[in-house]
Amino acid sequence: MKSRRRKHCALAIERLEPRDLLAAAEPLWRYPFDVASAPAEFTVPGGTWPQPGGLGSPVTLTYSLSNLTDGGLPGGLAAPQLRAAVEEALGLWAAYAPLYFVEVADSGPVPDDIEYAPQDHPQLRIGHHAIDGEAFPDELAHAYLPPDAAFADGLAGDVHFDDGNAWSLDPDTAVDVLEVLVHELGHALGLGHEEIATAIMNPFYAGRYDGLGTAFLFEDDIAGIRSLYGSGVGAVTPVVDIGIFGAGVEIASGDTIASTADGTYFATAILGTAGIEHYFTITNRGQGTLELTGTPAVQLVGPDAGDFTVVAVPATSLAAQGSTTFSLRFVPTSVGLRTAAVRIASNDADESIYEFAIAGRGLSPQQEIEILGRGQPIVAGDATPSAVDGTEFGFVNVNGGTATRTFTIENAGASRLSLLGDPSVALVGPHAADFAIAAMPAAEIPRETASSFSIRFDPTAIGLRTAVVRVASDDADEDPYEFTVAGTGYAANAEIGIFGNGISIADGDATPGVLDHTAFGAANVAGALLVRTYTITNTGVGPLHLTHDPPVALAGSHAGDFRVINQPATPVFSGGATTFSIAFDPSAAGTRSATVVVENSDANENPFEFAISGNGFAAAAEIEVRGEGRVILSGDDSPQGLDGTDFGNAAVGAPPASRTFVVANVGSGALNLIGSPRVAITGENAADFRVSSFPPGAVNVGGTVSFTIEFSPSGGGRRAATVNVPSNDDDENPYEFAIVGFGAAPPHVVGVTVGSTVGEHAFHELEAGTGRLQWRPLPWVNLDRIEVRFDQDVVLAAGDLMLVDGAGATLNFAPDGFDYDGASHTAAWRFEDEFVSSRITLLLKSYDGVRGVRNGVGTALDGEWTEPTAYDEQTSDVFPSGDGIPGGDCRLSFRVNPGNVEQAIVDNADESLDINWLDLRAVLDRQFRAAGDAAYSKWADLDGNGAINAVDAVFANNYRDAKVSIAAADAAIASVSNRESSLLVAFRQRLSRRPSVPQPLPETDMVTPRSYTLARQRPKRQRAATQDRAAALLPAMPEFRRLRKARMPERPNARVSVTGERPVGKPTSAASNWTRSAMDHHPMHLHDHTFWVIGTEGGRIPEQAWIPTNT
Repeated sequence: MKSRRRKHCALAIERLEPRDLLAAAEPLWRYPFDVASAPAEFTVPGGTWPQPGGLGSPVTLTYSLSNLTDGGLPGGLAAPQLRAAVEEALGLWAAYAPLYFVEVADSGPVPDDIEYAPQDHPQLRIGHHAIDGEAFPDELAHAYLPPDAAFADGLAGDVHFDDGNAWSLDPDTAVDVLEVLVHELGHALGLGHEEIATAIMNPFYAGRYDGLGTAFLFEDDIAGIRSLYGSGVGAVTPVVDIGIFGAGVEIASGDTIASTADGTYFATAILGTAGIEHYFTITNRGQGTLELTGTPAVQLVGPDAGDFTVVAVPATSLAAQGSTTFSLRFVPTSVGLRTAAVRIASNDADESIYEFAIAGRGLSPQQEIEILGRGQPIVAGDATPSAVDGTEFGFVNVNGGTATRTFTIENAGASRLSLLGDPSVALVGPHAADFAIAAMPAAEIPRETASSFSIRFDPTAIGLRTAVVRVASDDADEDPYEFTVAGTGYAANAEIGIFGNGISIADGDATPGVLDHTAFGAANVAGALLVRTYTITNTGVGPLHLTHDPPVALAGSHAGDFRVINQPATPVFSGGATTFSIAFDPSAAGTRSATVVVENSDANENPFEFAISGNGFAAAAEIEVRGEGRVILSGDDSPQGLDGTDFGNAAVGAPPASRTFVVANVGSGALNLIGSPRVAITGENAADFRVSSFPPGAVNVGGTVSFTIEFSPSGGGRRAATVNVPSNDDDENPYEFAIVGFGAAPPHVVGVTVGSTVGEHAFHELEAGTGRLQWRPLPWVNLDRIEVRFDQDVVLAAGDLMLVDGAGATLNFAPDGFDYDGASHTAAWRFEDEFVSSRITLLLKSYDGVRGVRNGVGTALDGEWTEPTAYDEQTSDVFPSGDGIPGGDCRLSFRVNPGNVEQAIVDNADESLDINWLDLRAVLDRQFRAAGDAAYSKWADLDGNGAINAVDAVFANNYRDAKVSIAAADAAIASVSNRESSLLVAFRQRLSRRPSVPQPLPETDMVTPRSYTLARQRPKRQRAATQDRAAALLPAMPEFRRLRKARMPERPNARVSVTGERPVGKPTSAASNWTRSAMDHHPMHLHDHTFWVIGTEGGRIPEQAWIPTNT
């Protein structure tokens, strides 16, 4: 719905003259001025932004540029120019009041004047849309006041520029966007219009500024803003957003795993060389200035930070969209893996400390031996066996028990490593015989490769048994490489068993399973732990000793992703049990595996080992959109009713059809809807669909939000669009699917016929176009039938037609009959009483939900018409109409002459043989009908003798349509035939007074003969009584002029003027005879009178014919 919020706007309806402008802007040159003395002319319509600390305390307002910089604002201003104008305008108000403007990412619908929910949207959204173009008065922009108790919708504080104007920063070339923005922001902060000229809040645009850096406020503006928020100084903080890239790949803040892909893993560097240098880029993806606040800007921390140095230092200040680079050099000080972290502090609000791991491997220039057990380095000379690195073999039964450990020899040098001993791995020491080499390593180990060997412990006696492992090689400083191994022999007859989820786990099980809880399933890298609990049993006769410290150890490549959170008790007596728990906390995505090692006193299952695994995954959002409870696949291009993507049929102009869709987060991380707007509609008929309610921006794991789309077709047929839901889902951004609806086109009027009940007389002067359509037919007398033909089947009632007269008053003319023919889509109304108004307007009511003309699906009549230009040549009565927008009433206007045309049969009233003016008083009224009307009959008693005779037939056969046009409104026209075939057709306009200037009269249909004969003869002698009566009438008649002889031209539609003089005192004096002239349907023009004369071929010549004129 359109917003009901109060809205203020700047109107370009007045531009100050240069002399006025100089006076108005004069205070600019007197800054600083005394604000305390400023006139109290400002207005405050009501409503301010919350100020919890009271007047003068800080007020923080979020703002966004919405679609302001999308390139759609006319004038060609670049995004940096528009942004600079916004920051200057906001900063101007912040310079005089404690207003703190903080830019945030935009959210909410595309700017329009339609209400939306205020939650999760910036308070001030600055954008543009079409308002009124350059129409007068020109509304350049408008802004919505702050929220108050009455209105708190999302439009509060929004500023909208008009797409219909060109915008510039130079007021001499186009409208100054800076001045208008300062003005509208004043409204958005709560100020109303000022009446005085020396105020930016004056409603008339004046072009006061001269580009960026020249904006100012007048005294009254400053007094107004301080009355709302108090004195103080605020600030403008554009948004900043740091991002760091290595090798073109973004490095996430908090990344703990060095990678070759993003350059954080430096690979191998040989000790004593220049090392390896990698470059990194810092970008400011925001719009404010990014400041690197650390000292130094790039810091290195971690256990081996000394092996890395900052070579190229980045810039510490980055403008919007700017970038800078720095480089790190890795120079290892020792062989093996070297790790550190990069730490960068900045003014980014949500990533103030940006930290990520880096690593490299040091390599000796010569061969370099390293030995690992269970993946852990064993230091040369280590004399402290440990279960962690496998050098502690635990308790082994002397009666057949054994334990085996595998160790790895790595060459961390740049040259080939050669094992020189024979054997290459030897065992020495007091109990060397209790240990044996089960598998020997390769004799030659190339650089950066490895080879492994195994040792088996098979004690020959009870108690601690130790030996020394000796590896001879050509390593210059670690030859031989020695370390101690140990184990404990025992003779107790214990029997270990381990169970997971109540299911026995076999010693040496290398295939983790879900049923026995050795397969942990999936765990979020940044989420909660997965914990599994196991039970150790002793089914032997002697106590079971868990001989390692701690009793349960973890080994393997990902042992660090698992940890024992509850160690078992020891010893476990015969028939007893104890438990331990392991938690899975993956450090990286993918399959993570380890080995559980339980060293014990079981003679043949020491150590007891089994594999465990789990799947780590990074927290990732996974979007899913559903309609009608069904999942809509991203990319779905086949709308259907089952999931709500097919909106079905909707009437054009009727209430919209709506569908609600659900956005679900079925992933493991928070789902963020990042679009602006969060749900967008694109495609061929996008304007026919509208998001009426938007979803919130964040969707928790497992959570859902919803949005609603309305379908209001602007035309008939299939209407298609695409829904776009941008999000942080890695592989479905944006989530798109097609929607469709079908519009039912509004009915149109394509023809109107008025006439008699049976006969038809179509409108012959008609023209159709867009806009309002109006019929202007030849006027009709005694209208008794109206037919309206539509382009499709419609639903209507008799009462849907109303009649309005020329003064706009509704005529209480109930039809005497009503029919609707569904086959031809024609509605007909019948009337028996004649109309009394000279202009009739037919009003077809558009459907309003209760009554009116509509089609089968409820689409209202298209009632937008255009007034035509009449032209006589038009004969068709079928015309397209309307502009496709339903809802307007259909008005059809035409003229109807009041009353009847007087057709008089004239007898000789005074019983003389002559026809004179007294005979004109004997008039027989007869209703006039057009040829073809059922009421029209060729067999009318036209000569008035009471019988149908041959004379009547001659008259009837010569009748045809014609018209009379009289320019002088009070004129009268008469023609008199002789008494033997006397026929008078007269049209009289009755007025209360004679107008001072000629007035046009309506046209009317009449009956005229095909030809006529008109002559002037000497009148016969009249009796005295008759002459006296005629003389009594003459003073009241218009002035007479004697007609002189005039010949009618033969060419069609010629005009002939006939002039003459009235003999003084002789209204019926003798004169020359009339000239006989035959014509076919031609008018005679006497001055400004045009008329048709009726006579017959072969009829008697009139004895006298006086034609009154008004000159």
